[in-house]
Amino acid sequence: MDQALQGTARAVPADRLPPGGLPALAGAGFLTVMLETMPAGILPAISSDLGVPESAAGQTVTVYALGSIAGAIPLIGATRRWPRRRLPLLAVAGYVVTSVVTGLSSDFTLTLVAPFTAGVFAGTLWALIGGYARRTVRVRTAPCLPRRPRT
Repeated sequence: MDQALQGTARAVPADRLPPGGLPALAGAGFLTVMLETMPAGILPAISSDLGVPESAAGQTVTVYALGSIAGAIPLIGATRRWPRRRLPLLAVAGYVVTSVVTGLSSDFTLTLVAPFTAGVFAGTLWALIGGYARRTVRVRTAPCLPRRPRT
């Protein structure tokens, strides 16, 4: 088990869920889904603010998805020796920064680059969330989960 997760796992009784870990993971998941789908609902506003057709403004959703696909696996592979606690924090921070840049941008090119980068961070978060949630919940708390073999 990961050293960072071992320390937090001992502090929580075996029959209770960790009070901070799962809500943090759920919040990160909610944030990525919300900011991925929100542009589809405000395309007319994006289009008029940037002076581009709605179909071009809709490409912000496409480049976000491409960033998630193109960047997540290589980034997870490149950072596999990093302390695991650092990567999700950096991914959330990067995600927030790129989302703010997207929201404040008045340049269409920058508005396409920032969601692509946000997609890379979101894909990285999604690659991490499942494993963290699995390691956070003990078998006694969720007996339907298979036991991990000891290494």
